[in-house]
This record gives sequence, C-alpha cells and structure tokens, in this order.
Amino acid sequence: MIESQNIRQILASMVTDIVNYTETMNDNEDKVLEYLKKQRNIIKPTVSKMNGQMFKEMGDGTFSKFRSAIEAVKCAVKIQEEAHLNDLPLRIAVHLGDVMDDGIDVIGMGVNIASRIQQLADPGNIVVSDDVWRQVRGQSDMEGRSIGEQDIKGYHKSVEVYELTYNPDGSITQKVKVTETVTIIDEEGKKVTAEKARQEHIKKVAIFPFDYNGKKEAMKWLQYGIPYGTSISLLQDEHIDLQFPNGAELGYTEFPKKLRSIGYEDGTNIPLALRKKIANELHCDFFISGNISDDDSKNISTKLYNTANGKLIAAKNISENNFTV
Repeated sequence: MIESQNIRQILASMVTDIVNYTETMNDNEDKVLEYLKKQRNIIKPTVSKMNGQMFKEMGDGTFSKFRSAIEAVKCAVKIQEEAHLNDLPLRIAVHLGDVMDDGIDVIGMGVNIASRIQQLADPGNIVVSDDVWRQVRGQSDMEGRSIGEQDIKGYHKSVEVYELTYNPDGSITQKVKVTETVTIIDEEGKKVTAEKARQEHIKKVAIFPFDYNGKKEAMKWLQYGIPYGTSISLLQDEHIDLQFPNGAELGYTEFPKKLRSIGYEDGTNIPLALRKKIANELHCDFFISGNISDDDSKNISTKLYNTANGKLIAAKNISENNFTV
C-alpha cells in the first residue's frame, strides 16, 4: 500500500465512473443505490489487494493511486472483471504522471489527464495514456489499440490514448504470434532467417467478379478490373490466400473450373447462396462480391461475407465523387 507523503512524485492514477449514472438516477434511484453499493464492494478492496490506495470517491467516480503503471492496469482489469460479473457498467482510465500527494488527497495534471481520458472509454472498457502504454505493452498478457491523439483541457499538448482489448470475461486478449522464423536462401545463395506467416493464420478469400447489368460498355471492364486490382493489392499480404476466377496469370485454376461446371463462366450475377457454396467448395474462409450500379448513378458496392455461415461482415460503397471512368 502507498504511504502518505507530502511530496511531488510520479504515480499511476486510476479513475473510474459508472456509465450513464445521471440518466439512471433520473429514471431509477434504486438502481443507482445498487450500483454504488456494488462499486464500494468491488473497487476499494480490489485496489487495496493490488498495492494501490483509493484516495477519493465523488458520487459515481473513484480515484486511486499506484506506484506501478503495470499494477494499476492489472487492478483495472480485475475491477472490470468483477464489474462484468456483477452487472456494473464501469469505465476506467489509467495515466502515469506528475502529481502532488499530501497524504489525504492527490492533485495535479496526472490525475486530471486520467479523469479526462476516462470519458473516452466505452462501457466495460479501459483506456490508458501513451505513458502507461509504454510501460505495459511489453507484458505478454497486454494488448491494445490506439484511438488517436486527444486534446486535454488545460494541458499544453495532446495525449495518445490506447484502448485495451477484452475477452467477454473481462480479461485482456493475449497477443498471438502469426508468423514464424524460417531459414531461406537469398539471391546470393546465402542462408538467411526471415519471418513467414504461420499456416494456421492464413485466411483463404474468394473474390467474385462484380455484377453490372447496365448497357454502358465503358463500365463493363470494372466488373473484372476492380476485383483484379483488389487481388493484386491483397497479394502483398502473406496472411491471405486468394482465389480469383479471372486471373489465370496469377495461378488460379480451380475457381474457373467451378464456375464453368455450374454454367456461370463469366462469374457474374451468381445468387448469394451459390457464391457461398462455391466458396465452401474452394475451402475459403471468406468471399467478396460487388455490384456496379446502373449508368445513371456511378456507385460501386463491395461486400465481405463469412463463408461458414454466409453472414455479411462488412460493406462499403464508393460513389461517383470518388472514382472516374
């Protein structure tokens, strides 16, 4: 536990609050009292067990201090895990910075920054400043993504904020190594080591020619041109194994055979269920289809599907404002 001190020092500040606290109070005061009881049963005991000290509670918010950024983040993870199990919607932020500790309260920009960035966290999540991220990113059980530079009121520079990634139980997702070190022969005949994608992490993707039912000949080349260009780009990603029916020069042979066998030699206007069946037969994890609009409105739509269940994963539209023919 942190001892009382009357000095300026670098500490990790952890700030929590209950999501939609004010709105819940207006609608259901009993629910708010239940939330506060859960908060008091979870946060202070957990902080104390993990070498920290909760020095302030203000309504739905709590403020705690730690000597270690790693311990502060691990404590935040434990709190979110307990909060998840108890249906307590919390947001948490951790920042490592300069503060003044008088033994009772802790003040300074270190606490202010933690309080400001805490508002950026989604319910059930934790955000940390770049100062904290530099301390924890080397931990094998720590993973996160940057949500960008954020301006902090009263602070002279922006702060890059990272959101930690969670499993449903509240634990942080472990990093997965998707490459392996192999020995290859370079152009000079020398043995060198290189990183190669692990086979189990390679995803196979089928790209169908795009559909176009208009009469404008100048548009028809896009049916194959856009997916072909997409294939060329995706070939640079060693974690993707492509299947494309209009690319014999790229070594694709099975896809055209499948299309010819069912009477869709050009690969266009195939029903979705049949696309899914073809992608399955080609052992693809995903498939991409697209549509070029009629001649009057230049729009192109692309869709990415999961082959196993046919579920749409992502879709994107490109309008006439971002391409020309």
